[in-house]
Amino acid sequence: MLALRAAPALELVMAVPRLAGRSGLGRVISILFATAIFASSALLVASQTTESAGGWIQRSDAFAARLIQLEQRLRPETAVSNPELDGQVSDLSTDSLVRATAAFRRLRDEFVRQHDHEKDADVRQDLGVLVERVKNRIRGIELDSAYELPYVDPASQVFSGIDPLLAERLPDERRRKALDRLRKYAGLEPGTSPLATVATQRIRRVLNRRGLSMPPRSQVERDLTQSPVLLAEVRSRLQRFGIPDYEPVVAELDRQIAQYRDFIREAVLPKCPPARRIPQVLYKFRLRQTYGVEVSPKVLARRARAAFRETQAEMRALADGISAGHRPAAIDYRIMIHSLRERQLDASSLVPEYTARLREIEDIIRRERLMTLPPGQPTIRVAENDMFGAPVTICPPSRTKPEDKDQCVTLMPLALRIGNNGEATPVEDYTLVAASWTLTAHEVRPGHELQFDAMIANGTSMTRRSVGVTLANPEGWALYAEHLLRRFMPAEARLISLQFLLLREARAFLDIELQTGAITSEDAFGVLRDDVAVSDAMARAELARLVESPGSGPSYFFGYSEFLKLRRDVEQALGARFDQQAYHDFVLAQGKLPMSAIRKAVMSRFMRRAAVSSGGDLTNLKGDPSDK
Repeated sequence: MLALRAAPALELVMAVPRLAGRSGLGRVISILFATAIFASSALLVASQTTESAGGWIQRSDAFAARLIQLEQRLRPETAVSNPELDGQVSDLSTDSLVRATAAFRRLRDEFVRQHDHEKDADVRQDLGVLVERVKNRIRGIELDSAYELPYVDPASQVFSGIDPLLAERLPDERRRKALDRLRKYAGLEPGTSPLATVATQRIRRVLNRRGLSMPPRSQVERDLTQSPVLLAEVRSRLQRFGIPDYEPVVAELDRQIAQYRDFIREAVLPKCPPARRIPQVLYKFRLRQTYGVEVSPKVLARRARAAFRETQAEMRALADGISAGHRPAAIDYRIMIHSLRERQLDASSLVPEYTARLREIEDIIRRERLMTLPPGQPTIRVAENDMFGAPVTICPPSRTKPEDKDQCVTLMPLALRIGNNGEATPVEDYTLVAASWTLTAHEVRPGHELQFDAMIANGTSMTRRSVGVTLANPEGWALYAEHLLRRFMPAEARLISLQFLLLREARAFLDIELQTGAITSEDAFGVLRDDVAVSDAMARAELARLVESPGSGPSYFFGYSEFLKLRRDVEQALGARFDQQAYHDFVLAQGKLPMSAIRKAVMSRFMRRAAVSSGGDLTNLKGDPSDK
């Protein structure tokens, strides 16, 4: 799964659903830093057709950099790669939204003009993606302002603001900027207002507007409970890194945020629903534009339920086969999963087990010629804290070339933070021995890490690595990676792999049906616990994800099903001429473009290349229905 997977030059927080219990840390923050918005130059970049791959990438990256610079100035807390913004903070004021929208419109117009003049096909495609990205940012601001209460948790904002600066790898002068940022959050610097005060004013201004979507009660209650915990962690980190004179500032923040909590508890919490249903116009926008789901929710829910039933049938048959000869009677897949969950890995055995699994998977990839293994030495570690609610692969911003020293690392959690108090609960679903195959395939190879390192090795533009990314591509690829490896897994590991597929199918239809009111939260919990057969702790975390971050769940299944369908169409058209290694290498070289763009590239360039190399025709090719 995708979480804080930082990409070169752009560290946007993409991890909303991954954080179980610290919702404020992972939400994509729509608060804007207005005072640093600069008008972009209206000059067109000289258009020319470039012959070398490096040429078009360099030109494309110059356009992407303009969007990145604007985003970083709007949300300086995310701009870890830009030391000039270390002491800056996001602006919550209403005026900042107006200025931000104007800046995005200017940039959109410039990208449109450049797109119309561009001759290089790859640069033109990237510009098209950038135009859509900027249009979506404008529309997203408009929809959020119209339909959502502008709720934010100041304690989480403070923590996520100073946390990136208090890192061992940063020099002292950058770490000291954490105090500058802290003072601005407290309104102690000239020209600044306290974060908690501005957040209160924003809510008061619109609180009684009819039809406004409120945050779910579980999220607000957890924020209220964990706010003091986060501020204590802020104190601890400032002390650990020897930042001077922080105590009066944190004490003032404590006082301000305590008043904010009282206001939220009195004025907002009573209005918060137990199960959140956001307006359909907002939900459909986020599904398509934020998460990359390119079909209607109704169609996707129907497909996901059908796939869910098929996967259950496969699991029943597999469980029967595993139990044959070992037990007097067939055993239900749910009972077998509970039995497998008893074989757990502890902190000392987890890394060796997963590392051994990675070596086995790499051997399979080479032997079966699934794809070209890119340079890179991914590592697997036990997560040092329980911030992440699931395994997460982090590829550092400094990794831009295959020879770079910094490598991608996968962190495996041993506990989940569950409930309002955020109590750490052992996460048995990720640490059972049989899960090592599917989780390694998903997070490392041939999943997230391989996709990232293949982009680095191929020389992929920033638009395709990060700026134009929606969740459907990387998460769909990671699920497809599990699918590729499943037939090579031992039977028990294959059962757990199918269980994780079942979970993604359930997320798709439960997310959609919760938003339409077709299912209750209680029934959704029952599906997760009883049919998917995850632990109670994981079922609670998954339900919180569905309720608090609607829209993200369907992206996994959509991306996966699109990768499967594309593979089937190409394989059917090419028949014996189909070369899966060449096919996968081509798909990986396209980066993390939207699924429709991936299909278009495959159906045009890859199929044309295959036809030329084999001298055959492509009369059996099934095109994309949306192209007709």
